[in-house]
Amino acid sequence: IMGNNIYAEVADSIKSRDLDKAIAKVLSKALLEDVKKRVTELNKAHFNAQISSVHIRNNSTLWGSYSQKSKSISINFKLLLAPQEIMDYVIIHELAHTKVHNHSRRFWDIVAGAMPDYKDKRKWLRKNGGTIGIS
Repeated sequence: IMGNNIYAEVADSIKSRDLDKAIAKVLSKALLEDVKKRVTELNKAHFNAQISSVHIRNNSTLWGSYSQKSKSISINFKLLLAPQEIMDYVIIHELAHTKVHNHSRRFWDIVAGAMPDYKDKRKWLRKNGGTIGIS
């Protein structure tokens, strides 16, 4: 470990992509309870929605999702490597979908009510999201 980076020596036969997946799985499992706790805290503070489960997924396109049917929230594993306030923004975004299932003005008003500076977080994610990762 050096600063915010973790270095590991691996056999040449291990593909980088396989190692990335393994690291993502280990980190996701290790930090799932922390993410669940944060979802619960933000939900209690702003939404009081029924959430049945929280998952960490290794998605390539979505930062988060909310399933109206199963009442579950999924968070992209890469957010474990982002600043906490960025993960909080994504959690709030998904929790807001428990109230409004689209991205209408009403939806964004709900997000703003829970996180007035959400536009700054959204802008950060758009600018820096592509740099978040293991490799």
